[in-house]
Amino acid sequence: MKKARKLIAVLLCFIMTFAMMACAKKDTEEESTTSVENQRVIIGTVAGQNVYLDEAKVYLRVTQLRYEQLYREDLGEELDNDLWETVIESTGKTLGETVKDEAMSLIVQTKIILAHADEYGISLSVEEEDDIARKAESFMNSTSTAFVNASSASGAVMNQIYTENAIIDKVYQKVCDGVVLEGEEAALRQINIKYVDISLTDGQTPISVQDAKNIAESIKKKVTEGASVEDAAASYGYSAKSASISTDGSDNAVKQTAMELKTGEMGIAQTDSTVYMIYCENENDSDAIASKVESMLKDKQTNEFKNIFAQWEQEADKNISKDLWEGLKLDFILSKQIEDELRSKGEEPTITDIFGGFDTDDNVTQD
Repeated sequence: MKKARKLIAVLLCFIMTFAMMACAKKDTEEESTTSVENQRVIIGTVAGQNVYLDEAKVYLRVTQLRYEQLYREDLGEELDNDLWETVIESTGKTLGETVKDEAMSLIVQTKIILAHADEYGISLSVEEEDDIARKAESFMNSTSTAFVNASSASGAVMNQIYTENAIIDKVYQKVCDGVVLEGEEAALRQINIKYVDISLTDGQTPISVQDAKNIAESIKKKVTEGASVEDAAASYGYSAKSASISTDGSDNAVKQTAMELKTGEMGIAQTDSTVYMIYCENENDSDAIASKVESMLKDKQTNEFKNIFAQWEQEADKNISKDLWEGLKLDFILSKQIEDELRSKGEEPTITDIFGGFDTDDNVTQD
């Protein structure tokens, strides 16, 4: 997860983009949520959770639009309906099959996580439910007719999708809240150094280890007398470089020497081919440590959730009607239909208008 807690919210991030499109639906009859729910077709179950046909179509069309965006940016040209028959060499599948696989994967992940929400005592407050209802209504009032027609989106299905994503986000956060570093951060240390590397083999005439050490000592002496590391190195024909070294990095002679230094101290280290003069600029970079600790925690949280999800997935039953799912076709360019609709309403759409703010980061259950 390049952004924390992305889960299936990558889908919702995209859906929210559509809610901001300047293409309001008009003259649409309002249907009660109850009546729509009673008419919804179930195409199967995952982990005991119903999967609805209209829900599957929303996931499919959102995924379709993401791929249309990516391919248009990559090709730099208009797309045609044959796009979906393009074969991806690495998998042997068509692009259409790939899109459908990804959409179904998102649905399956959503339902599996949702099935375990009760184990964590997850529920939504009245305020959260009201907010979701407003989002669903805003979506239906603002999104394009072309998208609604292609996806069978309704107030009921959008309310469901927003609700499920809010719940699984809470499940993910609940798992993360139980993950701690258990002292790893206490042992973490990062120092910032400047160093001069004196190679034993560079140039026409190799130098001995002792000669290299003498040069390092001379540079060290000049710094002690007040010269900068850069100026001291330059006086002997060398240049100073900067580096950061942390305790969780690989061990070597430079690291071992550097870790023994306090701020302002210098030391000399040797490898088979180089002698190093090392100057410690900061013996413990607290800002860098804080950033690294945060990254370590996020990685540990993500890995913990992946491990838990893998077990859930192994135990989950998946029964999706093959006929109904395969009946959903990719044989048109939806983004073009949306653009044409916007133009008919006096707008001049661009890819940014349709896809602005969409983030393609993967959800946490996939590597």
